[in-house]
This record gives sequence, structure tokens and C-alpha cells, in this order.
Amino acid sequence: MTRREPYEWQEVDIRGFLENDLTGLNASQPGAGKSIVSVEAAHRAGTDVNLIIAPDSTHATAWGPTVLGQTDQELRVVGNKNKATQSALFDLEFGHPGWYAVTPQFFTRTDISEWFPDLLIHDEHHQLSKQKSKGQRKLSGYAPKRDKPISKQVGAVMALSGTPFRNDFQRAWSVTRLLWPELSGFGQIADAQHDRWCRYRMNSEYDNFSYSKVKYTTERHPGQLFSEMPYVVQHLAREQCCAFHPTGFLSLEKPNEIVYEVPLLPSQVKVIKDLEKMSMAWLEDNPLIADLPIVMAGRIRQAVIGEMRIDNDGNVAYADNAKSPIIDTAIEIAHEHDGEPVVVFTASQKAAELATAKFIKAGFSAVEVSGDYRTTRVEDLAGFGTKYQIAVCVIAAVGTGTDGLQRHSNVEIWLDRDLDSTNNIQAESRLDRIGATKQVQRYILRDQTGYAEKRYTRETMIRTSIEQSTRRRT
Repeated sequence: MTRREPYEWQEVDIRGFLENDLTGLNASQPGAGKSIVSVEAAHRAGTDVNLIIAPDSTHATAWGPTVLGQTDQELRVVGNKNKATQSALFDLEFGHPGWYAVTPQFFTRTDISEWFPDLLIHDEHHQLSKQKSKGQRKLSGYAPKRDKPISKQVGAVMALSGTPFRNDFQRAWSVTRLLWPELSGFGQIADAQHDRWCRYRMNSEYDNFSYSKVKYTTERHPGQLFSEMPYVVQHLAREQCCAFHPTGFLSLEKPNEIVYEVPLLPSQVKVIKDLEKMSMAWLEDNPLIADLPIVMAGRIRQAVIGEMRIDNDGNVAYADNAKSPIIDTAIEIAHEHDGEPVVVFTASQKAAELATAKFIKAGFSAVEVSGDYRTTRVEDLAGFGTKYQIAVCVIAAVGTGTDGLQRHSNVEIWLDRDLDSTNNIQAESRLDRIGATKQVQRYILRDQTGYAEKRYTRETMIRTSIEQSTRRRT
């Protein structure tokens, strides 16, 4: 595989990691090439045993090609799925030199006591950043006297994430605990006590429904933690971030958003109302107002996409030959672009199946790109723009480790949004990234019930708050 030479600004980042013993946070926005910086830095440092924790979907599409291209070594996946992954696990525990990859799920559930890599690269760090979760405890530890995290067994650590705090600033604690555990005293960035760190660094409000009666909200001094971190790489798409990027690393204009409000069918509105009633809490004859449970919110989201059946237990499924005003609108938009490749995003795999079938019925060549389990995922993506005109993508499945779509298309249609705002941010950068040749045309389809609009507004507010903390204070 042809070796890729880093950009000039990536060379500066690589030297920075080498000067900081390969330890630091790469918080560049999606599309800035975080993987090549980390692999190239490790290659130049000459580390022997390198372990990458990354989503399964990125092993073949992102990390494998990058490792092979920069180091001429094969990336070996660790696990217990087959002989190859079991052999890789044995060699990792034995300390055999090489490049290894493991999914966050396998890392979380397996015994890591014999894992002593020279370098740990944690891609999409936000996925295991929730404090006190099993994955976070195995990464960086929550109870210092009880936990035996991998951070104590590695020579160096790189954390990679364009959204390092996800949608909650408290998650920043796990970032600093992983990278700089030695800075664990009172007031330091990796304070060993999570609650003390929160009290010192975050705003709070009274919460009558929690045991502590305290709810932590935002960073007390936005951007301060970023400024205190020993080494942080950050490149922004359309904001000044360094001497190389006075206006960001993307020269194209930001995506042009075209919003369609789509009326739903009466049958869809009825199902949504029925689902609402099933999720309500009641005090005698009075309904109590509360946020929808995440499962029910997901079902309502599916009901917005197309006609559904609902049984007495609240289980839902798309009706046979389900009608869908939202998908019909997406098909009309695709027709208007007259043969151009189009990427369609949806949060639901069921909706992706329905949309793919409807696009094919309408005469398009379409493929569903949905889950890690699909053995044809790499081939499906490779066929987009040539074999397939339409790629119907589940947001969570393509949000990470998917590069190349931007070389074939600048048109994307959003049937709905994921309930996790981080997944949406990641997916938004699939076409709007380095390598794109045209301004992205982003069609956003919203339903008249207001569910999509409310989610989008709430997501924007959360994103704005977090972005204030991922900018260095000056």
C-alpha cells in the first residue's frame, strides 16, 4: 500500500507527540486525519507493541489501511471470534511486537491483566468516558485502591476524539485520568476523586431527584481545562485553530442546509399518540410531565419515518408495504439531483431497510450500510458512486472510520437524527471533510409533530455548551 505523507501541520503534531512521550489528546474535529498522526508518531518512535481500542467498523476501513500504509505491518484484531483473533490475543499477552486492534466491547468484558503495550491508542475515547462505567474503570480507574486500569500498564497513551466530552463535561475527567494520572492531587486536572474534581471545576444546581441533591452542568471557566492539559492537538474545520489554519482546515463553505417540513399520515400520528400515552406516568387521573424513556423515544422516531403496527405490549414494527411521506420526499430530492450519488442518513436500522427497499422500488441502485455485523460493509461502501447511486446509512454505523464518501457525493439527506448528538456530529463529517470537492448540500427532513425539531434544538444547545469547553482559554 502506498505510504501517505502527512500534511505540514500534521508533521508539527507528530513532533509534538514525540516531544511529549507519545502522550496527549488529539481533539481535532472529524476529518482532520487523527489516525495518521498517531500511527506515524508511533512508527517514528519505534514502539514495539501497539494496541488500538477502536470501534469494529473502523478496523478494516480506517486503522488497517493506515497501519499498513505507514508501517508496512498488518493490523491484527484481538478477540475470541476465530483462530486469527485468538492468536492475536495470545501474542499481545506474550508481548510479541506488532499492531493490535480491539473493540471497546471486548476490551470492557475481557481480562486485561496481561496486556502491557508500549503504546495505547484509544480512538473515539468518548465511547468509554462515562465515569464509573465498566469501560472507564478498566481504562483509567474510578476507585484508586480497587481498580487496576490499563493506564497503569502502558508506556504511553493517545486519546483520539473529535468530541472528547461527548454531551457532558463530566466526561472530561476520564480523559485526563487516562492520559495524565500523575496529576491526581486536589485541583489538578486528573484529581483522583471524581466528585471533588466536579465540585472544583463545574457549575452545579439543585437536583431534588438525586441522592446528593446536586446536578453538575457546565465547566465553571469554559476552556480552562483544555488550557491546562500538557499536550492537546486540535484542528477546527472552519475556525482559527493554529498558524496553518487561520480559517480552519476546510476551504469549502459550510454545508448548505435545506429544511423540509413533511406532513405525516393520520395513521402515523395515531401511533405516535398511542406510544406517548403508554410512556406517561399518572397520578390518579393526571398525567405527569417527564422526558420520554429512551426506548420509547426511539420507537416514536421510527413511527415518524413510516407507518407502523403496535401491539398491546408496545412493540412496534413497520407495516407491510408501509407508506412513508418522509422517505417519499427523500426520493423526490434524489430525483432532482438527476443521477448524482446521494447519502441518506437515518438513526434506525429498520428505517434503513425500509428506505433502501423504497429507493430500489423507485428505480435507484441503493445499498444499506447499517451494522458492524455486515460482512459486506467494506464492499458496500466501496461500491458507492459506481455500483450504487444511493447509500442509506445508519448514523451510528458510519459515523466513525468511514472515509471516501466525500469523493463521490456532496448531497446528503437526513430522514431523522440519532438520539445521541455525538453520533450526529460524527456522521455530519462524512461528506464535509478533507477530500470533498464541492459544498455539501444537506437536506433535513422534519415532521410536523415537532419531535425532530425539538431534538435538533436541544442537541444544538448541548453542542454549543460543550464547544465552549473545547476551546482553549487565552
